Amino acid sequence: MSLIPETGAATTGALAGRTQSIAHRLLSGAGCASLLAHRLDPQVGIEFLAHGLTPSGRIVVACCPVPGDGAAGLPTTEPIAVRFDITKASCEPGVHIVSSAVHLLGTLEWLPPRVAAQLLADGQLPPRVAVTTTHPYGRLGVVRARRVLLHDSTGVTPMDLGPLLDACTGMPFPTCEDEFDAFDAAMGLGEDALWAIADAIVDERIAGRICSRHDMTAGCPHTWNRIYCVDVDRHGLTLMAVEPTTTSTFFAPFDAPVDELGTMTDALRALADRAAA
Repeated sequence: MSLIPETGAATTGALAGRTQSIAHRLLSGAGCASLLAHRLDPQVGIEFLAHGLTPSGRIVVACCPVPGDGAAGLPTTEPIAVRFDITKASCEPGVHIVSSAVHLLGTLEWLPPRVAAQLLADGQLPPRVAVTTTHPYGRLGVVRARRVLLHDSTGVTPMDLGPLLDACTGMPFPTCEDEFDAFDAAMGLGEDALWAIADAIVDERIAGRICSRHDMTAGCPHTWNRIYCVDVDRHGLTLMAVEPTTTSTFFAPFDAPVDELGTMTDALRALADRAAA
């Protein structure tokens, strides 16, 4: 038997949907965003940003640079070449796991206060972006790019931004507000059930994929022989198993995409039941 079972059509489709879903969630406000104006001398970075998407699909960012900050001196009347990064960690409280990240090369354009005020009044801004924009030093900008690069447990996936946003209409799921509830639903299955799902993927008893497997040369003993929820979204469950000599990640797809927490909980239980059968 191969170390990595051959991926079936259903799993392949779920993985493709999952890739788009993760990128959409990150662009919509999940994770921690940062900007680097890499062509300025000296380079100027902004480490703390609110970010998200407008209903029309524009990437908006907001920050509060106080006088004296490097960001406060960025040009406000012309586009600035930037690298835009968003990194997302698992909700797991016991260990830090970076679950995914997106990277874009594009331009940042700060919007005039009157335009920002109109977007705010029209309810066009994501909540966190809107709150940051109303700060006395708040500044609202638009990031424009053609492509996005996603890093996740399956590797690196380049995507054209326009088709991605066209394919991902409506609100992402889970939303930023729902992520901890989704994580709790997955962990509510219990660690034994999560191990059973991973084992069933390896044994090819359920659909799924071993996304990665790496030799461990060092690590913290308290993480050994543990399994963690890296992520759960509308398409399925991503797990990471840590053993003394290897670390593996697994993806187990749901039978069908889910769009709310109750349906997700049912899909997780069905997944655990299939693995235990």
